[in-house]
Amino acid sequence: LAKLLVEKVNDVDAVGIYKVGNESTTLTPLLFAASAYRSCFGQAGLQLAKLLVEKVNDVDAVGIYKVGNESTTLTPLLFAASAYRSCFGQAGLQLAKLLVE
Repeated sequence: LAKLLVEKVNDVDAVGIYKVGNESTTLTPLLFAASAYRSCFGQAGLQLAKLLVEKVNDVDAVGIYKVGNESTTLTPLLFAASAYRSCFGQAGLQLAKLLVE
């Protein structure tokens, strides 16, 4: 399904906003895939990232995670580094390599 959507969608760099209570996150599809990978969904997030990297215009797209008045910027590479640290060790390195090549 993801492959079909990536092939058919006109704007794979579209920005979406995910809100829960006073928290909101601004994400692109690539940021979301990297986030899924970092959240220990492993290979599914990595496979989606691989599909998207071939199509996106900006692999360095910046997202914003906001809680109240505080905000943090996010990038796919940041999620890769976080995956390396928190869940997958060397597997997080796969995502980082995909993003920088």
